[in-house]
Amino acid sequence: MSEQTGGGKKPTASEAAKALGRLGGLKGGKARAASMTPEERSAIARKAVLTRWAKARAGEVLKALEKDPEKIGTIVEKAVAAALTPKPLLAQVAFDLIDADSEDYKSLGKALQGIGLNAYQLDRGLKPRKLPFNTFAGTFEEQPSAELASTLFVRIEAVFKQLGIRGRTFVAVGRDYAWDIKRLG
Repeated sequence: MSEQTGGGKKPTASEAAKALGRLGGLKGGKARAASMTPEERSAIARKAVLTRWAKARAGEVLKALEKDPEKIGTIVEKAVAAALTPKPLLAQVAFDLIDADSEDYKSLGKALQGIGLNAYQLDRGLKPRKLPFNTFAGTFEEQPSAELASTLFVRIEAVFKQLGIRGRTFVAVGRDYAWDIKRLG
């Protein structure tokens, strides 16, 4: 009696191949995951989530069209409008100054406002929320994130030179963002 089929007959070549393939796939998946960096695993997971979301969204659209086929023009128009609508980027900048006093930090803050970075960020209710003292943020027109980050580094470097200050700067740029400010401790 065969354990794989649970019956008295021998497995077919096709069934045996499936079982062997499955066994190799189970081992291979773990080995592949173990050989990847966390960033690679995250990128694959993100792609899978986006694919599932897109399929679910497409299903919703198809159901809506089955109910009212006349809506196709409206749906296409909305999709095109959404694709063409510029999406702002959020840039966050944090810095540590070397051998600086409070006046250096104040001067830098004023200069950063001149390039679109502020010491506050608007919350969901459009109220300004104060950021930590060495953190600035701003929203910018749609462009490649890396391009905006490079542009900001060049502008910030010019400000540092103009003010005669030195330090380290962190710049993060992204489109899909969520944030909050909480007092801890």
